[in-house]
Amino acid sequence: MKNLPALILATCRSTACTSEAATIRKRIVSLSLLSAAAVALSAGRLVADPLPPTSFPAGTTQYQILFETANDLQATSTDFSTYQSFARSQVTPALAALEPAADWNVIASPTLGPFNPAPSAPSVAGIPVYTTTGQLLTDSGLYSGVPLDTTPNITQNGTLGFQTDWTGMLGGFGASTAVDFGNSFATNEAWLLTGEIDGHIGGGLYVLSSPIDVPNSTPEPASLALLGTGLLAVGAVRGWRHRRRPSNTTP
Repeated sequence: MKNLPALILATCRSTACTSEAATIRKRIVSLSLLSAAAVALSAGRLVADPLPPTSFPAGTTQYQILFETANDLQATSTDFSTYQSFARSQVTPALAALEPAADWNVIASPTLGPFNPAPSAPSVAGIPVYTTTGQLLTDSGLYSGVPLDTTPNITQNGTLGFQTDWTGMLGGFGASTAVDFGNSFATNEAWLLTGEIDGHIGGGLYVLSSPIDVPNSTPEPASLALLGTGLLAVGAVRGWRHRRRPSNTTP
């Protein structure tokens, strides 16, 4: 494609023809620059976003994202909002930019009583849950008892997180007793509830998004720009050849 204007000039020597070929060359160069700009913008958008799921179970209209916080905190506060605020502070700009905007909640028991994180961060069968690197965790609901498909140890940045994550103390958090924790390197029920340890030890949190709509399958801007450039360039060359074709009409 880059040698096309040169080939046109090589076969065209008249002043008018040379001028026409130069115009075509300028148009092709302009289209190429526009295409390159579209590619750069699209690449920048893809780098900024978390890696989205590459495929969804049949019939999926919504999905959720779970991440393990890259930073830790002590589980010494009895105020559940402390952990909710910390979890939301860990959401990256790329995650916050997902459309529609998701609500992010810590996976932990918010009240005293039986261990039950579901009210804080709902998860149901039929809405698949993924890591920030696009790995499917489950399509059965996080609290169904079905083992996860992969370990939930991926942070909001796509890196490996802590092994210990606070999930509650007998259904709540407290400073004077041991605190329930999960093991993010497990796929069985231990990922959510492994045992109890001193809350003064630093640990992470699991954070779950609200349901996010599955994006429509639309072409990337870069793909559209490249296709448009190719079609316009082919049209320009064909038009030039048509105008250069000798007329069969005799005087």
